[in-house]
Amino acid sequence: MRFALGFLTSLIVIGLIWSYIPERQHNPWGELADKFYIPLTYSNYDPEDFGRDPNVEFDHLLKQFRPRVYVAPGGLEPIDFYEDYLPHCVLKDARQGGAIVNFRPTRDTLKRVERSHELYLDYSGPENLKGSPVAYGRIHQQRVEFEGKTSPVNLPFIFLKYSFVFLKSGLPARLPWYKELFVSLSGDPEKWHQLDLHGAVTVALLNDGDVQKPVALILAQHNHYRTYLFGRDIPIPKDGRPSISFALRSNEPYPAPMGLQPEEHLTVGNPSDFSVVVTGKGFAVTSGVDLVYGPESGAKEVDYQIQRLTSHDPLYVAWIPLGDRLKLFGLFPNVYRTGPPGINLFTCWPVLKEYGMIMKFWFADDGDTVAAELFENHLGGMDEIEIDPILNYTGHRFSEEFFKLHPEAIATLPN
Repeated sequence: MRFALGFLTSLIVIGLIWSYIPERQHNPWGELADKFYIPLTYSNYDPEDFGRDPNVEFDHLLKQFRPRVYVAPGGLEPIDFYEDYLPHCVLKDARQGGAIVNFRPTRDTLKRVERSHELYLDYSGPENLKGSPVAYGRIHQQRVEFEGKTSPVNLPFIFLKYSFVFLKSGLPARLPWYKELFVSLSGDPEKWHQLDLHGAVTVALLNDGDVQKPVALILAQHNHYRTYLFGRDIPIPKDGRPSISFALRSNEPYPAPMGLQPEEHLTVGNPSDFSVVVTGKGFAVTSGVDLVYGPESGAKEVDYQIQRLTSHDPLYVAWIPLGDRLKLFGLFPNVYRTGPPGINLFTCWPVLKEYGMIMKFWFADDGDTVAAELFENHLGGMDEIEIDPILNYTGHRFSEEFFKLHPEAIATLPN
């Protein structure tokens, strides 16, 4: 007991120091713009430039393969950012102690201030908001390199990305008692930060021009990803629509479980600790267990509409927080409790922004100790990641398992 209390005290002290130092530094965008924000959004910012209209050529695919979405009993449902969330927001300035600088921000307002350092949105509407569920759909075409028998093979893919927005983001539903106590004292585990928009579902289609075949599912979870092969890791959906459940409290997407009981999934908030997820071993300060309900264990299916936005819409490319800057213990601003930036800011490592690379990089079987060791040794901060050692292994494993399922791919698709 004394060890547990001492450990809890250490956690609190570390949390206070961690949250306090960045705020004292108050760095402007600085080098972070070149290393992080611009690579994930775009350069030559223009407050009047909303970008290109979406290409509608493959819109029918977004509808054909749209996932079935389930939420946990009592869990939040997705909302419409512009119709449900933004009308209840004000724009604030941290330099003025959080003073309100715009009482009715609009899409145009956001576009003009999306890179204005220290500005942020703050939602003040109902916490039990029942909105209009929306998935923001995007289509990415890319040729992906695979290992062939004698030489690399480049295969054409279409990636269908569905981004869902939730009013708030909580921590995993299952935490050790000392972590639950700490977060309950320092904040609200049900609302660790305001707004949640990075929980995305991506369906990878092998594209031969005439037929598009779903081959993989990529899920964005807690700042990392998991890749699943249809027909190996998850069933091939008969109607082409994979079933996805959003976890209780954290709103992270998982393959919808079957059976009368919810599933538990070990997870981490810091992607550098991903090895813990792979093996279930080791300790990570940000680890917890997500509770995931399926249709047979009480989950509710949610009907939703697909919306398309222009390429530079502020919901995609805003650098400023789109939710409140919440504080630890109500006193100390903290990056982990600050609302998220735009949907394009979806990875801690901009070098990992291509969906073909994401698909291969985050392909790791539970219990794979080789993959876990590679993640542990080569994943660090933004400047401390070594892609190649991990990708060489996970990419090889993905190619191997992919061609077991699709041996015809080399013979029938062009290089």
